[in-house]
Amino acid sequence: VEVTYPDGSPADGVTVRIKAELAPKDNVYTTELVSHNGLVEFQIPSIPTAAQYVWLESKVIAIDGKSTGDQYLPNYLSISSWYSPSKCHLLIQPLEKPLQVGEDARITLKSTCLCNFTLHYEVASRGNIVLSGMQSTNITLQRTKRSTSVTFDRNFNETEDNGSGTRS
Repeated sequence: VEVTYPDGSPADGVTVRIKAELAPKDNVYTTELVSHNGLVEFQIPSIPTAAQYVWLESKVIAIDGKSTGDQYLPNYLSISSWYSPSKCHLLIQPLEKPLQVGEDARITLKSTCLCNFTLHYEVASRGNIVLSGMQSTNITLQRTKRSTSVTFDRNFNETEDNGSGTRS
């Protein structure tokens, strides 16, 4: 959850309550976290597999340890389950700090399966694709952990022909 002041600058020391519900009053997760560098990071440990929707609620409850009472309204977000024929899902962890022009993007990728596939990617900035490429199967198979870092090569601007006569 991004936590900012009205001018858009990152807010630190703000306590945010995060709730996840499957239905009203069917709470599966609640936590209170303090923002650092304008972010509150959380991971819901378990959601029932039959759940199709999860309602997330975030609300500011304190600033620098002082209660805000009902001064702030909650924010809501609905998330839904994803279908994957391979039963494999990927999660990209957020960057620790914003990228600077010319910097290589190094991200952490988590997978629910072994990485025995070619990873095709596109990087967008301000709504435009600025980079596309792929990590071949032999590189992703070398990764023995379920969480690994991937570096996007900024000099590789287009994917190779994938054998079907089309570009990925």
